Amino acid sequence: MQRFRIPICSAAVVLTLCGKAFGLGAIVHLQGEKGDREAFFADVSVISDRTPMDQILGPISVREIDLTAVYEHAAKPEWVTMRLQFECPSAFAFAMEGKEPPINLLKAGAPVKFKVGPGSYLMRRVDLQTEPMPESGWNSSSAAMLMKAGRIACNSYEFEQAIRKSIKKESETFDTVAFGNAITKLDLPADLMLIGQDLPAEFLDFSWTVLWWDTALEGKRPDPSGKWSRLATKAEKEAAIRKLEEIRKQAEPMLAEARKSLEANIGQMQAEFDFQDRAAELREGRDLNRFEAQLIPVWVGKAEEDVVTAMGSPNLKEAGNRRFLHYQRFFDNTAQVMDMKSGETWEEGNYSECNVEFVTMPDHNNIWRVADTRVWIRENALGDGAAWCYGFLQAPK
Repeated sequence: MQRFRIPICSAAVVLTLCGKAFGLGAIVHLQGEKGDREAFFADVSVISDRTPMDQILGPISVREIDLTAVYEHAAKPEWVTMRLQFECPSAFAFAMEGKEPPINLLKAGAPVKFKVGPGSYLMRRVDLQTEPMPESGWNSSSAAMLMKAGRIACNSYEFEQAIRKSIKKESETFDTVAFGNAITKLDLPADLMLIGQDLPAEFLDFSWTVLWWDTALEGKRPDPSGKWSRLATKAEKEAAIRKLEEIRKQAEPMLAEARKSLEANIGQMQAEFDFQDRAAELREGRDLNRFEAQLIPVWVGKAEEDVVTAMGSPNLKEAGNRRFLHYQRFFDNTAQVMDMKSGETWEEGNYSECNVEFVTMPDHNNIWRVADTRVWIRENALGDGAAWCYGFLQAPK
């Protein structure tokens, strides 16, 4: 089989950055005038693969990314978190044809096809309670915010590589210029900014302390629930004001704060990348069969306990610094048949066997995580081991 590039790390779902041991978000879009400003953030530490199983080897893959919109205006919610799903050309489809996937899977300037997936919600400003949002059908859009989110989601592998290559290990700093130059190849703006937060509440805090410090400093932050004013003591308010004034005095307040939050996570990011590299070395040079091509993006980086939860108790072996979790399913109704006249014997019946083995290694926190997934089939002339694999393989819970 043709060797092909797949994300080094992933999850049931493809993880842009495995394990999510750190926060990593992107400021995707800013719009509006003072008093009605909006900030859009993407959680780029996890990009999920939502491709239906019956389309997994087809020309289209479906990628999901969480996008949070934070609102300044009092009549709007505190925030809205949308699980946006995008239709992307499948990198696997290129590989199956023996072609190397392009760096940018989407054409420059082309609109994106998207829908709002399950699990989306808004946080009401009036009482800080969540309210579910309905799923939508598929739509096409050229809106700047959606175009950028779609290109991050569809090009998650190349986006991760741009992050990795921009980390300076020696100084544990992030080269924003190198990162900007790299992502322009993905039809993304060079000034797209990464921050060290990935949760909606953190995006809310970032918006009010960094982006809209002027409204907060004036005491005009909308607070119908009373939460933001009621919880703060006089000392806390004074400390917050001092912090906002310090930010205001900086020449590049948003950039400085974003760099600070990002670089605080660089050590953890690099440790995660090191695990990915060791996992890739373990698989180096091996041709992947069709089952491995599906399972590796799903499982690499997941903890051993996730394997056991999804697959059950394994046959466990350990050698060196690796563990091997083996699972097997088989069908056997074979029987030896003898010709009473000639004495000749032969086998009749069906023998089908599917074997799945998860290879795990310890990460920097000594947590055993999946580094490789191997699948092999045994069958006789009447058997169909692949059929047993289809019903056997499970995704992480």
